[in-house]
Amino acid sequence: MPKTKNQLWLGEIADPDYPRYANPNQPQLLIGSAKSDPKQRIEDLNQGNFSQSKYSTFVKLHGIKPRMDLLERELKELDIANNFKTKNEASNARKLVKTALLSRGYVLDPENGAATYTTYVIDLHNKDKQRYWVYVGETSQKPEERYNQHKRGEKANKAVRDFGVQLNYDLMKDFPKTHFKLDSLAMEKLAAQELSKRGYKVEGGR
Repeated sequence: MPKTKNQLWLGEIADPDYPRYANPNQPQLLIGSAKSDPKQRIEDLNQGNFSQSKYSTFVKLHGIKPRMDLLERELKELDIANNFKTKNEASNARKLVKTALLSRGYVLDPENGAATYTTYVIDLHNKDKQRYWVYVGETSQKPEERYNQHKRGEKANKAVRDFGVQLNYDLMKDFPKTHFKLDSLAMEKLAAQELSKRGYKVEGGR
């Protein structure tokens, strides 16, 4: 009996009310590999039949519909057949497809919706006790953990390391959490712009 091959699948979030921040005109996509028919894998994910998958809760909540048309187009452009002997080969092809789709403006996330990204706001103070000075960032960690990293000097913003006082939860609640890295980056930028309009001096926010 021939060995089952690995194949890529590509799905688009089916929930019409799911927010789009990075690119409202392009769908948010999830991509993966399986040893079953790609469309069947998508259907199984929608039914919650792969509860061990880290993104199964997200898929069951919002649903995905097949976008094998996009996948086939990119694979053809890359001159790659959707038929891989090993998971490693499939993983390498998936990375190439992701890069190609991102270059076209599609929104994909490395965690396929499994991660929760938060826009966080940190109050800053200097010796002159300047008011309304904040840092805006985004993270897939708990905001408290990211704040502590800043203060320890790990992947830190200098203003937060030297002048960070506390997380500003009142401001943070105005900016919704997301499940796509690109949406999170867009929300971070939007938060910085919004707070600047309110009169804050903003660090970060890309």
